[in-house]
Amino acid sequence: LNSGEIMFAERQNKVLINSIKASYIFTKDLSLNFNLRHYWSVVRFSGNYFLLNTDGSLSPLSGAEPLKNINYNAFTIDMMFTWNFAPGSQLSLAWKNSIDDQELPPSINYWRNLNNTLELPQLNSLSLKLLYYIDYPMMAKFFRHKKQ
Repeated sequence: LNSGEIMFAERQNKVLINSIKASYIFTKDLSLNFNLRHYWSVVRFSGNYFLLNTDGSLSPLSGAEPLKNINYNAFTIDMMFTWNFAPGSQLSLAWKNSIDDQELPPSINYWRNLNNTLELPQLNSLSLKLLYYIDYPMMAKFFRHKKQ
């Protein structure tokens, strides 16, 4: 391939997305949300390569270095506990788990692929968020009254 030449490759791309969502409401002020998602994409190159001609047509290209097949996995879990403790005020605790990989060899079996993905290093995060509604007119009245 010379500099500036554009190569095309024939490929087959299969994508599978599985997700589970669940919500549980304990009381009108307490809830738990859960979201699990597995995204799997396999790209297999057929070995047919083409060169883009100046007129926009394609011509077969022989002797091209074979492209590596791609196996991409993304597995995520999001779980959030929410407590509405006062009008307009909320406390949220969120846990997020993520696995993202493109290095595993392509597998024909979904369950083997999922097991291999789950054995990879994971990224976990835990966050706490507090929202508190402050009634400005009430606060202004309180501070004015305190000054007198």
